[in-house]
Amino acid sequence: MFILLPFALVAGFFLGELLCPFFVLFALGYLLSTPWHAFLTFLGF
Repeated sequence: MFILLPFALVAGFFLGELLCPFFVLFALGYLLSTPWHAFLTFLGF
């Protein structure tokens, strides 16, 4: 389960890049600035 997690994140990143590139770039920058808070936010979706 945890081994597949990085692959799921990468797949979700590319899928989001196709759907809404600007939001993905914004989310990526937010993720790098506050990793744990953003991670919990993504879990909330």
